Amino acid sequence: MQNYPLYILIMCIVFLAAWLIQLVLLLTIQRPVLARCKRKNREGDLTDDAKPGVSVIVYSQNQGEALLRNLPTLLDNDYPNFEVIVVDDCSCDDTQNVLTIMEQRNENIFHTNLTDRIKNMSHRKLALLLGVKAAHNDIILTTKAQCVPASKSWINKMVRNFSPKTDFVIGPMVFDGRSGLIPRFCQYDLFQRMVNMFGVTISYCPFAGWSDNMAFRKHLLFDNNNQAFHAHLQLHPGEDDLFVNAMAKGRNVAVECSYDSMVIRQESPLRVAWKKDRQNRAFTSKFSRLTPKVIKCLDYLTRYACAGVGVALIVWSAITMSWIPLAVAASLLLIRVLLVSVFSYQTARNLRIHRYLFSPIVYDLWIPIVDLWYWLSVSTNSRHFYVSRV
Repeated sequence: MQNYPLYILIMCIVFLAAWLIQLVLLLTIQRPVLARCKRKNREGDLTDDAKPGVSVIVYSQNQGEALLRNLPTLLDNDYPNFEVIVVDDCSCDDTQNVLTIMEQRNENIFHTNLTDRIKNMSHRKLALLLGVKAAHNDIILTTKAQCVPASKSWINKMVRNFSPKTDFVIGPMVFDGRSGLIPRFCQYDLFQRMVNMFGVTISYCPFAGWSDNMAFRKHLLFDNNNQAFHAHLQLHPGEDDLFVNAMAKGRNVAVECSYDSMVIRQESPLRVAWKKDRQNRAFTSKFSRLTPKVIKCLDYLTRYACAGVGVALIVWSAITMSWIPLAVAASLLLIRVLLVSVFSYQTARNLRIHRYLFSPIVYDLWIPIVDLWYWLSVSTNSRHFYVSRV
């Protein structure tokens, strides 16, 4: 039997450990999301008698054109009992005219306004509070003016997840499809963050959601002296992820993952919207629970260890003509790449969006660098995430 140097044996141990951790994370995060997508696409809806009333809260700021384009699609949802409440955040475009015209045409739409004189509270959190206060139904479904449901069954698919033990339902959200290297990266990055959030919620613990596509019970905002926002009223972001993080108890958060439950976020320019979302999530992540932080760090560290040490072993094996270590390292690296690509491709296929077959190969080691960059940038300049007080 060939004797290998001690440092090669240590590298082999590190590589195998990192690869096994990566395998466990793929099977407990990526695979459950794919299985949930397949199951949810087959499930039926509630019967009409069992469908509760739903209030859809739409946040808007200078999005008159988006409201004119997207509200008709939202109002066309195939659901027997719902209302739409648009909360306008100090818009200076034609939003008010658009809402006035739409209210006259449809009796299920209402709107309310924020004032720019409010200086000591997050406008997005206040918008949610005002919308929920005005809601006539117990089930609240939130979205934004620039988001459009992918299907007329959007409300149906989100509401079917509520049970006596369910307080939140988080649904899928993607950027609209555009070609080009930067838009593709933004789309894939959002897709992977969504999959990771769903996977951690399903397998480990709930910790976040999207205000673009999230449903919850009305009483959560006002129980226990407004504990939902109490700890982070001074922060501009956090009306969704920190809200879920604060109010999630055990398994009271359900994941809806199907094409019909998806909303498509239409942003222009896409890169600016993606950057802003990245900054907000990087800032609020430090207030999140410990478990998702540990999982993310473990994933990124073992991802680089697996790739870096694996490639080093292959190079050393090729130079010394040690074919067994070369074959094992190359095979394990190939298996991981195939698993990541297959899970991404199949999940995207079930959501009927762009098939991410080669994107994981291109972006797999780039996303952790982007994460670190935004974490460092918001850590060194976090003042603009806090509400100014007067």
